[in-house]
Amino acid sequence: MYLDMHSHSVSSDDSRATVEQYVKWIQVLRKRGHIVDGIVLTEHRKFDFDKNYSDLASQYDVLILKGSELDTRYGHFLVYGVTKQLTEAIDFGDTRMDSRELMKAARQYDAFALPAHPGRFGIGLTDYISQGETFEDVSIVERFNGGSRPGENERADELCESHGLLGIGGSDAHLTSHIATCMTNFNTTIRKEGDVVDALLSKDFHPVWLKDTHINRVNCPSYLRRNAMAMEIEYDRSLYGVEHKAGPFEISDYTIDRANQSTGELGPAFTSDEGAKAAGYKGRIAPPTLCCILVRQVALPDVKVQFGKTSMHAGQRVEPKAPVYAGDRLTASSHLKDVYAKTGRSGTMVFVVWETTFSNQDGQIVAEVQESFARRE
Repeated sequence: MYLDMHSHSVSSDDSRATVEQYVKWIQVLRKRGHIVDGIVLTEHRKFDFDKNYSDLASQYDVLILKGSELDTRYGHFLVYGVTKQLTEAIDFGDTRMDSRELMKAARQYDAFALPAHPGRFGIGLTDYISQGETFEDVSIVERFNGGSRPGENERADELCESHGLLGIGGSDAHLTSHIATCMTNFNTTIRKEGDVVDALLSKDFHPVWLKDTHINRVNCPSYLRRNAMAMEIEYDRSLYGVEHKAGPFEISDYTIDRANQSTGELGPAFTSDEGAKAAGYKGRIAPPTLCCILVRQVALPDVKVQFGKTSMHAGQRVEPKAPVYAGDRLTASSHLKDVYAKTGRSGTMVFVVWETTFSNQDGQIVAEVQESFARRE
């Protein structure tokens, strides 16, 4: 089981990535043939008891667990299996805590703490050991760190070899595309935070780089088996992860009038400022399906699917996120979401799915439109 053991979302003060952006990017990595089973969110100097990512985890089939990264007197430490008792015994915001006391407290309260990026210049465990400090309770360190500079992971390698330490891998991602650059391969099933502690104590794991996780099609995870047919189809996989911009789209009263005519909307919020304000809006709004109309003006690149001779539009759905007002200026960003094959009574068809996100002039997402195109034998 491949887990990214070190990542940060916007819950950390220096990260720009949301959890949803991470799990969406993991879908891109999976389409490219990599195995990524889950991530551990190790937010800085705290533990997010109030955050629940179960809906995202279920929607994207990605295990999302929580941990912490704490600043200590002797460098940063990753903490797994955090409990209420541990947060009461240790001040997670104390940047001068003794990491040796942290490790002892973690085990006392069924958690596990280990050094992050031990080879990092200036703040890594390697430097403190060279200064004469000893850490008898350290048995595992973060050997592969995706955010390390040249030479730092090599120093972690040397530390593991010279002290007989086991190693895990984590991306240390603060940006979406950095997630899962390196991970830990556990030879056991992990479903919850406590399972991570048990897996670490088992010592049956090793760090891996993303490039080393290409699938074996005979024995691959279920989320890859589901797309096995699509993986055999020839198409331009380089389009995954590429955003295609379009716009701006000026939303005028005339634009809303045309959308109302197209959709048959007659509600007062769609036809006048007065009606919209009476309904609680700041002004006249466009019908929720407006972006389904605008998406027709978005030029998408050719996926170059090597299958069939007949192409058709196979469906569209919109998920409104915020009202679109007269006077708004929208931009669109499209990305390739999926390519898959499906066989039915009429034969095999290949579906190409694009997702387009519309944002207003303030950067607020107002709608997501998903379009499917099919090719038939």
